[in-house]
Parts: sequence; C-alpha cells; structure tokens
Amino acid sequence: MGYNFTHKFSTIVRYDTFNENKDIEDVAQTNYLLGVNYKMNKNVRLQVNYTLQSYEQNHSTAVSQNHRKFSLVQMLLTGSF
Repeated sequence: MGYNFTHKFSTIVRYDTFNENKDIEDVAQTNYLLGVNYKMNKNVRLQVNYTLQSYEQNHSTAVSQNHRKFSLVQMLLTGSF
C-alpha cells in the first residue's frame, strides 16, 4: 500500500507473514515495512526503507516461547538509463 504526496515523494507501507513449514504450528516470520521514495528526476529514484522483522516460535507442549526481533534500514539509489 502506498501514497503519492507529490510527483516526487511517495510512501509505502507493507505487512507480510511467512511460515516456511506448515507442519510445525506457531512458527512464523512477520515483517513490517515503512518506506519513502524520492524521484530525483525521471530516471533516478532514492528509496529509504525501514523493516522490522519478528520471528516467533511458540511451543504448545513447553512453557517457553522464542521471540526474536531485528531492524533493518535500507537506502537504495536506482536509475534507468
């Protein structure tokens, strides 16, 4: 989901979840992403993204739960010539 503020600035928001092994219940990776795009001109774009990744593993037979969170900031400069 995104929104264009002007022809040069836009934002993006994304949420996704992933379970690699469906045979194991309650194991998932969840990503939350916030980003800003700036079009410098018609061929060059600067992107800055912040991603929060959460890994969860709940053991229904055990008392313990594993939760890990990671943050990631990306800056990309892309162009088409």
